[in-house]
Amino acid sequence: MRDELGRWASLPSGPGAFEDSGNGPDCLVLGLGPDPGELASVLADAGRVWWVECPDFESQTPPGWADAAPAHWERLAPDRTAEYYRRAGRVLVYSRNMRLFPSFWGSVMADCRLSLAPGPAAAADEVWLPGSERDLLHLDLLHAFEAAGLHVRVLPDETTPSELAEMLRQGRPKLFFSVNLQGFDPLGESIQLLRRAEVRTAVWCVDNPYHLISSMRSHCWREVEFFVTDHWFLEPLKRDGVRRVAHLPLAASGSMFGASPHAGQEYYADRLVFAGRSRFPGKRRFFAGCKLDPTAWTEARTLLVDGLRPDFAWWRERLGVARLWPGAQVRQVGFSAEEANLAWRSTCLEHASHVPLTVFGDEGWRDVLANQADLRGAVDYHTELPSIYAAAGAVLNVTSLLLPWGLTNRHFDAPAAGGLILTDDTPGLSIFPEDLVREVRFHRAERIPALFDRVMAEPLLRTDLIRAWGEEIRARHTYAARVAAVLNGA
Repeated sequence: MRDELGRWASLPSGPGAFEDSGNGPDCLVLGLGPDPGELASVLADAGRVWWVECPDFESQTPPGWADAAPAHWERLAPDRTAEYYRRAGRVLVYSRNMRLFPSFWGSVMADCRLSLAPGPAAAADEVWLPGSERDLLHLDLLHAFEAAGLHVRVLPDETTPSELAEMLRQGRPKLFFSVNLQGFDPLGESIQLLRRAEVRTAVWCVDNPYHLISSMRSHCWREVEFFVTDHWFLEPLKRDGVRRVAHLPLAASGSMFGASPHAGQEYYADRLVFAGRSRFPGKRRFFAGCKLDPTAWTEARTLLVDGLRPDFAWWRERLGVARLWPGAQVRQVGFSAEEANLAWRSTCLEHASHVPLTVFGDEGWRDVLANQADLRGAVDYHTELPSIYAAAGAVLNVTSLLLPWGLTNRHFDAPAAGGLILTDDTPGLSIFPEDLVREVRFHRAERIPALFDRVMAEPLLRTDLIRAWGEEIRARHTYAARVAAVLNGA
């Protein structure tokens, strides 16, 4: 049988293919499985039997399939399932239901779970935020929501749909706000529960949205309200069925404001500083089996030399990938863009090493840095990085090619900390005033040393840029501003 996403799946049968709960005489059957006649023998001693089936499942069964169910069994319309779920003493669920057609069964099961004890109306002052303090944006979002007068309930990463259902039976928040799909299971059960509970549900994709949704195994993610840091993805997501999607750029972490150099950091005052990972965690596993197209890779390297961007959008067109979800093709596009990204960052750091350069990051940079580069270990984002940004002569930014029109945290954090950012060109810079951007922007990597030398040779220009960029960030690009946009339905 073909599942919801068009993939072939096998159908187990027999008593072991059903999840059996309860021991009452009357039974509710959710999904008859491939052989209703075989199921009838299992329920030979049952009292009344009601059953529900997914239309997409039934449409693929042989002629007469449903006739194998005993005539006295009563078929229910899906919207009546919850009523009988409460009445039945025993419930049998076909084990493949959620894997085959999660959108249908997720909706049915959400109705059933929430019907046991419907929760009160949504709380006007509560936000549920999946994640933990280990997550980069978590603390800033928590503080911003609290500053907006809302109570924040933090949900553990491992919250299951069953646990979420129990929470929703006790009370319902004004907003469920996810970063990068945290709190959502691949089959979309959590999304269906929140939808049935009439909870506003939103996700802020701070990474490539299609990398995130590549793990989803149902269409339910389209029902979530999307915010994306890169507005290139607005139109693709709309075409793929997302009903509400808006641009919500990154913001400056609250830990960056008011930063000042620590004792001993005078060393960085005449140096260019870069902080970042050489590759994202789990890259090898995520891109397993992906390979570069040799001809396209040669073209991409030429573009980088010319100061152009073979980014995710370029690779999608170059490789002829029309469909970004479902399927694995998006990972081939992303892998190619990430390899180009590593080449671009390596080229930028190679040219940046012609001036005094310090890199904070992992040992993966060792292979691409010139010998004169000063490689330090990774530093804590909230406690150590702000003072380094404040102490540096300038902060180098290289924007990921996985985000065609995106920005990075550095665009916001470095100015907030009182540092001066020097950045490669990207359409995402259009959210800032052009008179600020043109003073710190480079197109070709070989321009980095000259740009750094210029701002270091003109102290007044450097001071004015630091002040103006800081004012711009404080006025428009804080987490308070981003949370206000979300609450106002931007």
